[in-house]
Amino acid sequence: SASTLRSSLHALLLEMSKNGIDPNNERVLKDMEDIVLGSDEEGEAAGKGGMNDGRDNNLLRRMLLPLYRVRNRQNRLDFTQFSQFSQPDDSPDGNENNNNTTKTIVESSSLIKVLLRVDTLQPTLLTALMQKLPALAQSDEDEGNSSTQNDDVPRLIFSNIRWLDHIVDPASLTNGFVECLTILASSSSSCSKTRGILLDAIATLPDVLNDTNAFSTHTMIHHDGNEESEEEEEGDDSS
Repeated sequence: SASTLRSSLHALLLEMSKNGIDPNNERVLKDMEDIVLGSDEEGEAAGKGGMNDGRDNNLLRRMLLPLYRVRNRQNRLDFTQFSQFSQPDDSPDGNENNNNTTKTIVESSSLIKVLLRVDTLQPTLLTALMQKLPALAQSDEDEGNSSTQNDDVPRLIFSNIRWLDHIVDPASLTNGFVECLTILASSSSSCSKTRGILLDAIATLPDVLNDTNAFSTHTMIHHDGNEESEEEEEGDDSS
């Protein structure tokens, strides 16, 4: 189950750090960050041809999609579990129907959701996901209004970071969210897709940050707004 996988990952990461195999899990955290954001080498290749960026987003999208428990039922007493964690394919079920079997698909958490429940991984993953949103918005601006199969990645990110059991580093998440909103707001007027991501981010904010951080978030946003107003006033005075 998802809880068993989470417990196993937590124990494995603790053991690796304790025994010096991966002190403070630095390599694992770097790999997680690279998977979400894309490594430097892949980013350079994406800048040349744009192909690796699509593959990176495809991988991230699969990690964000719900996992499934797929079972085959041949009779009332026989349940055979084929796959504990997988995503269903689109292949026809004609053979199963001919054998009088019934496939049962039960939706479960996504892989990213499971990883976000591991305390060691959560802060790095949340920061990387927040940084990924402006990058996705920028790629949408470059592509114009054309639709791609990864258009739902921003909303999948929001659905995965909502209603977490607890936040390991609330201050870091608050700062990352405000920075993400600031970057998206700066370019939302020129791209409808960016504006959509910004609106989804604002709608998700109350579900991501708990009540203990509501005041600090409001203060930071208000402070940023005051700074922008002061800069505009200074510009008017100088003109």
